[in-house]
Amino acid sequence: MKILFYMANYFLSIFGLFLINLVSIISLEAKEKRALVVILSQTREGNVTFESLKKNVLDPLEADLAVCIGVKDGQTPQDPIFQNAKYRFCYPEPEDYATAFDEASTIIQFQNPEIEKPFDWRKFLKIKDQFLGGIKDPHDEHPGSAGILIFFRWFLLQNILQEKLLDKYDFFVITRSDHLYLLPHPSLQVLGDEKISIPLGQGYGGFTDRHVVLPKKFVVPYLDILNKMITKGANYTSRLKLKKNWNLERFIKFHLHQHGLIKYVQYFLRNMYTMRSIGGTTRWVPGDFSEEHGYFLKYPKEYQDSMENRSKFEKSKDTLDNFYKANLFDAYSYDKIRVLSPGCDT
Repeated sequence: MKILFYMANYFLSIFGLFLINLVSIISLEAKEKRALVVILSQTREGNVTFESLKKNVLDPLEADLAVCIGVKDGQTPQDPIFQNAKYRFCYPEPEDYATAFDEASTIIQFQNPEIEKPFDWRKFLKIKDQFLGGIKDPHDEHPGSAGILIFFRWFLLQNILQEKLLDKYDFFVITRSDHLYLLPHPSLQVLGDEKISIPLGQGYGGFTDRHVVLPKKFVVPYLDILNKMITKGANYTSRLKLKKNWNLERFIKFHLHQHGLIKYVQYFLRNMYTMRSIGGTTRWVPGDFSEEHGYFLKYPKEYQDSMENRSKFEKSKDTLDNFYKANLFDAYSYDKIRVLSPGCDT
């Protein structure tokens, strides 16, 4: 009987250890949601903004950092954003991004051999107004630099797939280098892994291109705009021709609609704004100079919204997670209400 008693205790202890280990593994897997923050296109103002990025985004999300940027003459940036990046995806920056689009088109054709006659992406230049800036054309050139950002979305997607980063990370935060943050970033738990999350405002009729949080299952359909311009070009252009006021924000929203993903988009309260130092470069608006800060506020309404949201949080006396959670908005419903409320500033 003693032998049976000891044997029973032994097996119970082994089984108990197994259960403890199993629970620990499950808890660890549930807790570890790995994130990669990606700086897209440029690392400008990195010397000014890196500490804010680290304190309010990288550290709270326990995220790794990547840059996906253009470099001129092989000269990589020396700013702390580039220096602290775990992944560095660099593309030789051309004078005319038409050559980059041509290269991408060739690769997309190779990756999609079922397409007998790839669509000529230059036909998109005929569609107005400014979503292909950065591409030179004697008759149909678009202003701005949105075309460059479309290309770098494609270039980022190629590198994510090549490096198998979808197997390594659960969330991808794609953002700019010239943001300053007034509050820590919403946690991944608050945003959830069933939503594409973007800051509220600065949509200009679509979805802002400056910052997005993507659970990994949305990475490919969010980033493959240029792919669809080649593989679904006839369909895209036939629909885009119905309007003449296209910008990158509207194009992103249109693209997500084609993927059937609008229902997964949510807004969170903006906690960041874009700045430019005196003498700093810009491809679009110069901004308004702030005597208080000693630099330019590129989009004053963006700054105003961020300041107001910080004030709301401080007055709420709530935890940051609860504050953000109480202010998440379904994008489709929110935008529908705004259409019925003329005078709203986007």
